[in-house]
Order: sequence, then structure tokens, then C-alpha cells
Amino acid sequence: MSPACSSNEVVDGVETTILDFMRAAEARDFDRVDELSTGSTDFREFIPDNYHFFENWEDIHLSSSKAETVGLPQRLFGVEAKGYISGSISYADGHEGSFQAYLVKRGDTWRMHDIRFYLKR
Repeated sequence: MSPACSSNEVVDGVETTILDFMRAAEARDFDRVDELSTGSTDFREFIPDNYHFFENWEDIHLSSSKAETVGLPQRLFGVEAKGYISGSISYADGHEGSFQAYLVKRGDTWRMHDIRFYLKR
């Protein structure tokens, strides 16, 4: 597993959240996963059902990111911004794929809301 990832003009803090989330998911550290997520997606169920996406990843490259502020209804729930991130992921066995992540910002902290993976065949 790589200690860092490559990125181009990535929204501040998103890179760290994605890396920490991937490390916690790979370790099946669900308490840490809960700290890093919004709670809207049941990652305690999603990770075991999709563990092959988290196991033995080596490197992540963030290829695009977009962040935008949110309107009043979401701010009432403590959400200040939302971010859409896409990138590529490589695994120790040589497989490669891509991912799309949706994060929300509460205070100064980005939290994982949802993530989807697509493996190349």
C-alpha cells in the first residue's frame, strides 16, 4: 500500500480523507471508517461485500476534483460543501481500475459519503 497518492489540483483535504478511508477499509477498522464518513452509506456492510476493492491496493491517482458550496437546506445539517472526485487505483496483483467518490465537508473536515469502483478487465 502506498503512503501517498498522486493528484492534480485536488481540493484541500480530500486526498487525505480518501487515503485514510482506504487504509481503514483495508484494515477493516470500522470505527475509523465511521469517523471518516457521513454515516449516510452503510460502509460496515459495503466494505465486507466489496472487500476486493480495498484489499492490497497500492496506489491511487486523483484525476479530477470538483467542490461546490451548498445551499441553505444542507447547511442546516452542518454541510458546507460537497466534492466529487475521480481517479485511478492500482493493486498489488497488477489489476487496475477507477473510482468515483462523493464527499461532504463539515466544518474543516471532508467526510466520505459514497464511493464506487470500476475494475478494468
